[in-house]
Parts: sequence; structure tokens; C-alpha cells
Amino acid sequence: MPGRREVFKNGGYYHVFNKTIDDRQIFVNGVNTQLFLDIIRFYRAEIRNISFSQYLHLPEEIQNILNKKITSKKYHRVKILCYSLMPNHFHFLLKQTKENGIQSFMANIANSFTRFLNTKSKRTGPFFLPRFKAVVIHNHEQLIHTSRYIHLNHYSSGILRTIEDIDMSSQCSYSDYVKKRKSTIADTNFILGLFNNDRKLYKKFTEDHADYQRTIESIKHAQKWS
Repeated sequence: MPGRREVFKNGGYYHVFNKTIDDRQIFVNGVNTQLFLDIIRFYRAEIRNISFSQYLHLPEEIQNILNKKITSKKYHRVKILCYSLMPNHFHFLLKQTKENGIQSFMANIANSFTRFLNTKSKRTGPFFLPRFKAVVIHNHEQLIHTSRYIHLNHYSSGILRTIEDIDMSSQCSYSDYVKKRKSTIADTNFILGLFNNDRKLYKKFTEDHADYQRTIESIKHAQKWS
């Protein structure tokens, strides 16, 4: 397989996304969503010689020891700033923190999730396209606009009917930004810092643009089928 054109740099920020091969809708129930979130939480860290499935079968006391490593930022190969799980695709806003972090992270989560779904449905073969897409983030303005795009995805696509529903969704990291709670996946510190750590300011920045983004998505969809 030829190498990727992108060169992922340590300290660089990237909008990373991928979709299912046949537009299969996999993130439509809480079970698959929670499984995928558990998998990305596990593989965010550089854990050698053990897979997520092996981890699940370890005694609780061993899991607790590993959890310290999984949650410690010094072992993280990527920082997950934002995420959104759509029915047939997903978005991440990532910062690479270790060499080859993004590529190894993406390979691990795709392979692990696919094995679980294949076992469950008694099928074989991949679920996701073999090559994920990535857009390099060049500046803070692009970073915050990308985070807004990711967080509005469910609303702009029409999956959620009202903007208020985004606050309640477990399929994206928006509630981690606008509610005072500590996320186990999304690292909100950097982006919120660009808003003086004012959650209401970030909420206004995002939601004031919601209807415009929904209109743009509607136009894109109409053009696709025209």
C-alpha cells in the first residue's frame, strides 16, 4: 500500500474523518456508540502488547493499573480536542503528541471496532474506507471553526431537530464544552482557552452559526443529487 501524502507532525492539529465503505449506518444505537468511545479512549494512549479486547478480559485489579496509564496524558499519542459520530462516518479534531500517533491511533480504532462488529454480526471484511482523510489546521481561527463544524454536524445534517438537542447528545463532544464537567475523552482546555475559558462564549460562537451551517449542508446535498 503506498504511503500517505500527509506528513503528521508532532504538535500539529488535524481534522481527521472517515466513513463506512457501503454507507452502512453503524452509529445509530447506544451500544455501538459506547463501544467506539471506549475504544478511542483506550487507543488514545500508547499501550504496547495488549489489545482492547484483551484488556476487557483482564482481572479488575490489572485493569485498574492499566487505567492509570490510559488516562495519563504523558502516554497519549494523540490529543482528542473534538469528536462527532455520525450514522455512517465520524470526525475527530486531533493533535499529534507522539511520532506516528495519528496513523497508529486511526489504524487501531478501525481494526478493533471492526473485529467487534464482525464477531457480533458474523461477517468478515472492513467497515471503514481503508484510507482516512485528514486536513491540516494552520491557525487558531481555522481550529475553532473546525470545532464548530464538528459539533454542529448532527444539527446541520438534520439528525437533530433542534439546536438544544446537541447539548444532550453522547455522540459528540459539544456538551463537554458547554457544560461544567470533566470529559474522559475530549481535551477542551486549548479551544476553551481561546475563548477565555468562557463556556457561554463558545456556545454563542457555535450556535449563532448553526442555521447557516444547516443551510449550506442542505445546498450541498441538493447539488449532489441534482
